[in-house]
Amino acid sequence: MKKKVLALFLSAALCVTVLPATGMAAEFGSGDAEIIENAADSQEMFSAEETTEPMGETGQPAEDSEDIFWMTTKGKSRENICLSSCPKEVDKLTSRLLFQSEDFTTILTSATITSGNSDNYLMNYRYFINNIKFPYKKGIVSEPKQSPFAYDEHAMIYYTENMPHPSRQREQFIAAGVQEIIRLLRLTEGKTLILFTAKTDMREVFQLLQGKVPYQLMMQKEGDSQKEVLDKFKSNINSVLLGTGSYWEGISVEGMALSSVIIFKLPFPVPEPIIDYKCSLSGDKHLMEVLVPEMVIKLKQGIGRLIRNQTDKGIVSIIDSRVGEESRAPYKQIIWDSLPIKNKTNNFEVITEFYQKIITKEDI
Repeated sequence: MKKKVLALFLSAALCVTVLPATGMAAEFGSGDAEIIENAADSQEMFSAEETTEPMGETGQPAEDSEDIFWMTTKGKSRENICLSSCPKEVDKLTSRLLFQSEDFTTILTSATITSGNSDNYLMNYRYFINNIKFPYKKGIVSEPKQSPFAYDEHAMIYYTENMPHPSRQREQFIAAGVQEIIRLLRLTEGKTLILFTAKTDMREVFQLLQGKVPYQLMMQKEGDSQKEVLDKFKSNINSVLLGTGSYWEGISVEGMALSSVIIFKLPFPVPEPIIDYKCSLSGDKHLMEVLVPEMVIKLKQGIGRLIRNQTDKGIVSIIDSRVGEESRAPYKQIIWDSLPIKNKTNNFEVITEFYQKIITKEDI
């Protein structure tokens, strides 16, 4: 009797948001771990009038429960209350549901579930494997396959130096970041997707760009049809689209309309109950064991919006200087090792020359 095969093509969202609250953590050296301050970024999951509070049956932290509970309220009157829960040990559930049956074989596949670039490729899957309790000793973990896209011929990453800290110096970072965005938009004449980790940042940058560039500016809004927004973006080849959330992984725009992707901040996960619980299990190593792998996976997803076929060309720009040469962030090299585009520069003249070389008159 033949076994059934369960093939799961893991979407980017699944790899990031359906991760369990527990599991063995990757063994990275934390060094002098920089504190990631994401208070401003909490707006991505909860609106300005929305609050969340972990709680147990008596209002106390549910430390002895098998689940994580949290309450979300909207509005000042707190009339709309939502109580949510999530199992703490999701890895045990995925293990039982997907890997313990003798009746079928499970195949998991995705383009963005590795983080790091260890010589032992199994280590690059470690965070994901631990989070779903994949039986790697009994199962098979495939070596990552090379992309058919000529990334370094068709793309280059531009990164900044000496920008203000995006959290500790938020106002200065926003102001300086907008100036950097303006000169990048002038270089590419629009044709840009700008990705944000926080709705508040996105809205503020959108307002500050008004009247500063001669290109149509579009911003992701609640209730808008993503398809209609993307159709509008594609039809106006010189337009600029500002997005967050699902725009990091859920869109595909081929051709000249998307010739530039700008990453405003490194996409560290925002404070929320599941991430908070996972961090609590790692103690003072939570930066390198939880936050960095989560960030790297999402960063790869965002950068992946640029090259969608074998003829796509363009540039990626990272405004956040925590990847810069002068940054002392302990995760900087992990980021660069994980990205498919190895061609990079912090020199604006170099990125200008590269873009003008790959984007010919015939392309426009």
